[in-house]
Amino acid sequence: MDELQIPADESRCQRFIRWVRAAVSFCLSHIGLCGLVVGYSIGGGFMFQALEKDREQLVKKNVTLLVDKFVEELRLYTENLTMLQKEDWEVGADEIMKNFQSSISKYVQKEGYTGQDGTQWSTAEAILYAIIVITTIGYGNVAPRTQWGKIVTILYAIVGIPLMLLCMSNVGDAMARSFKFLYWKVCCFRCAKKTNMQETHLFQGRPRYSSTKRRRFFFQEEQSGDEGSHSSSYRSARSDEFKFAEEMMMQDSAAYFRRGPLPAVILNRYALGNNTDFVVDLPSPTENKSPLSSSQRTSSRKSKAVAAVEENRTVPIWLCVALVTTYLCGGALLFKEWEDDWTFFESFYFCFITLTTIGFGDYVPGKVGSDEQTSNSEKILALCAVYLLFGMALLAMSFNLVQEQVTTHIKRIARRIGIIDDDENEEAIDDNLGEHI
Repeated sequence: MDELQIPADESRCQRFIRWVRAAVSFCLSHIGLCGLVVGYSIGGGFMFQALEKDREQLVKKNVTLLVDKFVEELRLYTENLTMLQKEDWEVGADEIMKNFQSSISKYVQKEGYTGQDGTQWSTAEAILYAIIVITTIGYGNVAPRTQWGKIVTILYAIVGIPLMLLCMSNVGDAMARSFKFLYWKVCCFRCAKKTNMQETHLFQGRPRYSSTKRRRFFFQEEQSGDEGSHSSSYRSARSDEFKFAEEMMMQDSAAYFRRGPLPAVILNRYALGNNTDFVVDLPSPTENKSPLSSSQRTSSRKSKAVAAVEENRTVPIWLCVALVTTYLCGGALLFKEWEDDWTFFESFYFCFITLTTIGFGDYVPGKVGSDEQTSNSEKILALCAVYLLFGMALLAMSFNLVQEQVTTHIKRIARRIGIIDDDENEEAIDDNLGEHI
């Protein structure tokens, strides 16, 4: 019986491990990370509400009793005066007022009393507080006052901040790839089509020859005037493609100068702009033959070329700046509409301070002044949380795109001045010449 139970136990263990791996893989995906952050924020909001709401209600009750005590004490003092004179009454009333102010200031500073009719730890306010903690904004208008609330905030931030950073990095990278794809496939369709034509001309349009020591490209001079005009129009129509081909050939030449003796480089008059044939000797393609098959080498060359082209396809920095500015202006218009006492500049200032995680706390949305504004305040806080999360993802995407653009320019400048050498590109050029020429 024991021998029969061992395989069953192992099968259950393997099944459990497989399910655990699948769950971990899903949690680390784009949807999984977003779901974790949203669920973590909502769960944290309910947890903080349960820890702090009763304390807030107790503080409000104590302040109400303190105000009643002050009013009663002032009334009794006034009634006990045998002769009501202004100077004598002001001396005693000032002392009663100072004691009342001292007691109220303790509740304001230590207990976080604001004097608002609504609660600070409503559901929307608590969820927004949880988001503010893991995004490291920290407005400071809402803070835990109980000891357990402070301990839970520390533990919540230790887990939530890395989770938020991981989510923003993952989602920002995915949004950057998607935005770059849309930019090149939709906005720059003609540019992408032109680049594809150049790739086809370079890697599929080259003629193949037998393995001889001498190769020639002849472009015969047209004798008639009509043929000459036809050749001229062809040359002007294909000039853009030959510029790209000339660039690649010049890179080939530079690479071979660094690697050893310069073999033959074949250029044509349409690329160079002269009317003379240029014929040079080339090594036999059988020399230094790669052990890979021809199809494998061709596929490797094409993949490297396409990867190089994709690396150079970046989104302009001005477009990222314009996108973020538009998002800030849109948020400013929304908050100006939601908050009656905010101007457009104040709303824009709040959006900028929030999305950059500075979080001074001088402007906070959804302040409740009366019971009638409670419902509207809940909606504003919920929309503010959505605006904040999406804005953080948008900033992460913009930083990713700007980083790619800056890195590409730095690499290009470094290659031009000779600081770095691209050995992989040199090997691809070597294989390309040895195979196609």
